[in-house]
Amino acid sequence: MLAAIRHGWDRLTGNEVAGDDPFSIVMLLREWAPRDEAALRAAVERAYSGKEVVFLGSKGAVTLVKVGVQLLSLIQVPRRYDLEMPEHEILDALDDEAQRNAWRAHRAWMAIDTVGRKIRRKEGYGMLARTALALGDANCCGIYFPRDGGVRANDGSAETALRQLVEE
Repeated sequence: MLAAIRHGWDRLTGNEVAGDDPFSIVMLLREWAPRDEAALRAAVERAYSGKEVVFLGSKGAVTLVKVGVQLLSLIQVPRRYDLEMPEHEILDALDDEAQRNAWRAHRAWMAIDTVGRKIRRKEGYGMLARTALALGDANCCGIYFPRDGGVRANDGSAETALRQLVEE
């Protein structure tokens, strides 16, 4: 019981640590437009100017990048994000029409995940948000946060949410 209370408190205060279940931000894409390593490299280096960025390589849909001491994975997938539940249940769970439209509009996705080392929630989501801001473009119709199920449409609310995570 104490562990559950501590986990809840850590999550509320931003001290939650990613262990086996990484922190993740999913960019919902209007169309499949994979980015090659050069484009990914340019965006990540722009996001982290002044920090050491090392591209460890790509295999299939996954690209691994080391930023400072943290490993990130960038995963590009040419189909809709699968929550393994009926579409109407997903849409019913979203707060507003802009979020539902973003979910309906996506045809592909790119996930940015923390990998490996234990990292605190604020630091993890800050890094993921900074990376998503650098990768974001008009093809991104929204951002999905798998841990809390939240969606932000690319109508300004996604960028605002990401910037808040970077600033925390």
